[in-house]
Amino acid sequence: MRQALTELLSSIEKYGPESIYLADLPTGYGKTKNAPLVYKEFYDMNWVSNGIHILPLRSLVSSILDDFVQKDREILKKAGLTENDLAYQMGDFLENYKKEPLFDASYVLTTMDSYAHNLFKIPVTEIFRYQKHYFIPLGRIFISLIVFDEAHIFFESEDSAIPSIFLEAINAHHYMKNPVLILSATLSDFYVREIAKNRKLVRVKLSLENKIEEKNGYTEIHIRDKEFEDLMKSVKLTVEKIKLADVKQRAQELASSGLKILIVIDDIKKASLLYQSLKDSFNVGLIHSRLTREDRSNVIKRLDNLDILIGTSAIEAGIDRSFDALITTVININSLIQRIGRVCRYGCKESSGKIYLIEDFKGSDNNVINSIVGKDICWRLPYTVSCETNYYELINKFSISKIKLNNEYRDSLKRVLSPFYTSQRLLEKFLEDNKYSLTRSLVEFYTLGEDFLTVKDMKDIISNSFVMELELVEKNWNNIKDYIMGIGYFEFKNNTPRLADEKKVDNVSDFYIRFIENYGTPPIFILKKDSYIRGVGVLW
Repeated sequence: MRQALTELLSSIEKYGPESIYLADLPTGYGKTKNAPLVYKEFYDMNWVSNGIHILPLRSLVSSILDDFVQKDREILKKAGLTENDLAYQMGDFLENYKKEPLFDASYVLTTMDSYAHNLFKIPVTEIFRYQKHYFIPLGRIFISLIVFDEAHIFFESEDSAIPSIFLEAINAHHYMKNPVLILSATLSDFYVREIAKNRKLVRVKLSLENKIEEKNGYTEIHIRDKEFEDLMKSVKLTVEKIKLADVKQRAQELASSGLKILIVIDDIKKASLLYQSLKDSFNVGLIHSRLTREDRSNVIKRLDNLDILIGTSAIEAGIDRSFDALITTVININSLIQRIGRVCRYGCKESSGKIYLIEDFKGSDNNVINSIVGKDICWRLPYTVSCETNYYELINKFSISKIKLNNEYRDSLKRVLSPFYTSQRLLEKFLEDNKYSLTRSLVEFYTLGEDFLTVKDMKDIISNSFVMELELVEKNWNNIKDYIMGIGYFEFKNNTPRLADEKKVDNVSDFYIRFIENYGTPPIFILKKDSYIRGVGVLW
């Protein structure tokens, strides 16, 4: 275990369960895979019974479970856990692992939306039922170590519900003296101060010297990990600008020389078209949010054999692989640092990794691009040593010092959670007001057309479907509606797919709510068979 993580474990007895612990450590430091050892430390001190590990993306739940079982068995063993002690909860199904919607396992990996519903008295198994038995999952939450992983994503969400839930959840756990561990490589000082407000925070970070500081009302433990520092200083990255029109040719040149290439473009259509133009010449994979779960899973299985991986922002936190070169759009500094963290993760084939920043993409942050091209930057160390500047200085310089919060929604969350008893009537009203989801209302799109009525169970539907946020569907409905052949739903009581009587959709949000009220479950939009291209997705 690396030095800063050892120090984190040793600090727990001193600062106690009432503290919030922040492992503010670089990409590739081993934060996630060692989280079960932090759980073990709290468990041995009789402060928790279970661990609940919360992630921003479903793909991360799957990949981290695979890593725990396939690569990190020794860590699980040290944590007193076996594969049978692990479980997951999210909207997808995983073939090889236990699903525990009510968090009934020693160590559960889950998404923010599942955790939020179970915390705020809307059990995920009863979202669309009037009667809600919320004490069971709620009780399990408050006897667990709560791990918020990739926490910067919770703050940066465009949906104000996510950061609002994140901060109110921290408030609740802090009030209950329920241990919390936060993991991130790219939290700005502004975000750290938000976490520390009126709370007891212990922050562990890498620094040029070993020391403990009381800073802005929280404790900061500085660790110099010389072994990690020397390893990261050996990783050299060159940064250049590139035009969008030149990306294909540069990718061909790099791949032809035997390098593994990661290309991230924040536009599904552009990423998909680039994939189609390269797939006949190289072994290429494509990942974005409008691929079916089955197609995405097939790409993940092929990762080690790919010459080029192309994707959107859906790729940056969910892929634990090393690449020799990165070609990327630059929407914000935090995403860029996450993407660069995939380059030379375990060393490079050449003397340095190559970074190409697309300068003429609509939405690119050219202030960021111009500030880093040609500079000697410590991309893996949050302090400056043998370089001009470091990634943490860039985060604090370019990150937006603002969180998109909904104070009215936060008040509603408090009213639901604070009383020991919350009436079913109040919970139902709360759900209706929020379109039957505390985070994002998601719309399912089934891609195999008429085959919908022949599926055996909900797993078959989910593996051949993708989801879009309700607001995005509403915004793009005029483009989407011509691809729809029907609207269905799954009748769980009889384990049977059904076609709905509804044919016309005028206002998507109103239709979505009315459908749930009439059928007791969300609608599934059935696409015409030829509208979805396997491995590519839809291009509306």
